[in-house]
Amino acid sequence: FFCDKATMMWTFRYLALAVGVIFQLNSVVGYASWMQCYVDLDDSEVMMNQKVLSVEDAPHKVTVEVKPQGSHEWVTNFTYPKDSLTSVEVRLSVPPELQNDDVQFVVETSEGAKFVEPIMCEGRRSFARNHDDAVTLVLEGSTDTVSLKAGWASGYEAVKLTPLLFMQMESSEPVTEPDMAKPNDNDADEEL
Repeated sequence: FFCDKATMMWTFRYLALAVGVIFQLNSVVGYASWMQCYVDLDDSEVMMNQKVLSVEDAPHKVTVEVKPQGSHEWVTNFTYPKDSLTSVEVRLSVPPELQNDDVQFVVETSEGAKFVEPIMCEGRRSFARNHDDAVTLVLEGSTDTVSLKAGWASGYEAVKLTPLLFMQMESSEPVTEPDMAKPNDNDADEEL
């Protein structure tokens, strides 16, 4: 099989173009780490050319869970000490049908905590490229409640939100019930 030089040159150009297009198609991927800090994690936003889906509209129930430093158990409710730094790992809990999917996420904290690894948005956010990859959050012990929320997606699809995860500061004073046997000073005034 022989062909002239011009035909061979055009064939090579078309082949190079085809290979380039294939590589470009494969590299059109969104990563959670690319999310800009000015974009809110709420269902009024558009991400990856699609409207963000609320917790209620998401096709799967995905939640945020934390694991205190030194623990082996992932939990969805956690209390932390007042005026003390507490480190926790954060990840997503996904249903079995998503276990083998490429579920990436961005997680955001309210005031009173900062992410330390990996860091986005000056510690307000972090990300992972797999649902069970943990990110590290430090609770500062300065606010009564810290909440976490995440946006997640599996591939190039609509971003979905998780329900909020609330963590509470331990009570500095034990909560006691009022003594019912002892009359209240206000009750005495009402009888007069």
